[in-house]
Amino acid sequence: MEAVHVFPDSGHVVMQSDVKRKKMQYALDYISMLGTSGLSFAGISGSVSYEPGEQDDVDIFLIAEDGRLWEIIFRAFIRRRLLGMHDICVSLCMSASYALDYYSKILDPLIADDAVHVIPVYGRPYYEQLLSVIGRDNIHATHGSKSRRWSLRSGISRILFIMLAPMMIIKGLIVNHHLVSAGRESESFRTLVSSNYFVLDSAKYRTLMERRRAGSENLD
Repeated sequence: MEAVHVFPDSGHVVMQSDVKRKKMQYALDYISMLGTSGLSFAGISGSVSYEPGEQDDVDIFLIAEDGRLWEIIFRAFIRRRLLGMHDICVSLCMSASYALDYYSKILDPLIADDAVHVIPVYGRPYYEQLLSVIGRDNIHATHGSKSRRWSLRSGISRILFIMLAPMMIIKGLIVNHHLVSAGRESESFRTLVSSNYFVLDSAKYRTLMERRRAGSENLD
């Protein structure tokens, strides 16, 4: 298995607490077991990229080479299960072309702030290039479009998408039903899937964004 190379300066990330340090190491241990084949970027997002609480999950953000997204997603979930790392939440995955388009269209300063706070583990130079195109909606005019060729791996990824996407949506509906029934609606989430992305859009995150926006408006 290919090793994930943690950046030399990753140790210089400011650690506000022992909780953050432990959760970051937990994420590094997971990503190091994921392998880099087909992977453009792997990083730590969510609360751990800021200041996590003891009970917070460790959100992982993955960007895959075009044509290999669902192969990477499948590998990520299998590794999580085999390693028994249940605090890992593979919550945001994108193809490289979708990531470029998404980042170039970010206009909300709070979303941009979240993007900047992501802690790179693998593919830092690649991610720095993504950050540099935030808000530049004409980015495709300068980069152009690449022709997509069929390959065995892209074919496998498409098959995995057809197989896994419905299962993930159904699982999400079942989990959310149990959460709401148990009075834990704040922990519910939406499962958003396409051939180019997989997102667990949590109610907790949406509430946090609303509060941050309200706070920003109060400062105006």
